Amino acid sequence: MKKLGIQATPVDAEEVIIRTPTKEIIITNPEVSKVSAFGQETF
Repeated sequence: MKKLGIQATPVDAEEVIIRTPTKEIIITNPEVSKVSAFGQETF
């Protein structure tokens, strides 16, 4: 993927919290990666 300019890096996350107007979603022990591609970073 490096040839395409895409790089994935693991993130040592313990918890992910997603908040919406009506509820909260908590994910414990997630597997999270930061992906850098074409000038943008995505998790």
